[in-house]
Amino acid sequence: MDHVLTHLNERFADIMVKPLKTFRGDSFQGVIGVPSKAVEVTVYARLFFLAVFRSCKRKAGNRLEGAQERTNSELAKIKIAEKLLRLDVRLSIAVGFADLLEPDEESWGAPFVNSGSALDKIKQWERTTLIIPSPEGNSELQVACSFLDALASRWTDEQLRVLVAMFQHKNQKAVAKELGKTQGTVSVTLAKFGYRAIEALSKRFAELIHLQLSV
Repeated sequence: MDHVLTHLNERFADIMVKPLKTFRGDSFQGVIGVPSKAVEVTVYARLFFLAVFRSCKRKAGNRLEGAQERTNSELAKIKIAEKLLRLDVRLSIAVGFADLLEPDEESWGAPFVNSGSALDKIKQWERTTLIIPSPEGNSELQVACSFLDALASRWTDEQLRVLVAMFQHKNQKAVAKELGKTQGTVSVTLAKFGYRAIEALSKRFAELIHLQLSV
């Protein structure tokens, strides 16, 4: 997980106040200084984690292709590959003002409390939660997060590659060039992925943040 967090910290270095770091086993935490970018960071993090999980799964599966007989060790690797396909990440993002913010120590404040509490309450089938200082806004965001989770459950390996590149370049021509595809293919893939819906969610989240925090 550390190399994924390193990538995310580098990708969003210009807005990271407290870099993402692991804590309490398989959890991680970080702070960005631009609340309106929370949706972009959240979706990209989910995409990148899934892309890494799928890549590990493919590598594990490719090493076993063509085997006529499989040893116990190979069967164990197959089980690992199957688990990797089901792996995902749960993200709880809260917006607010921190009472204590230390780069290399534990921080404190409403966003940390709200984020941790929401993560503890997240249902088994849920993967994303966004919290702002507004009950009405949170109800709206929870519905949006449910749709986001539904979209993510349908992302294919190919869509993940295109989306990761799109979030990096913000330009279909650049994505097509990097992946060796036509711009039309990239456009169709983005449409199937629901990229415009993600953009709409990001825009609405920024509006809610502006209303609540005047940022």
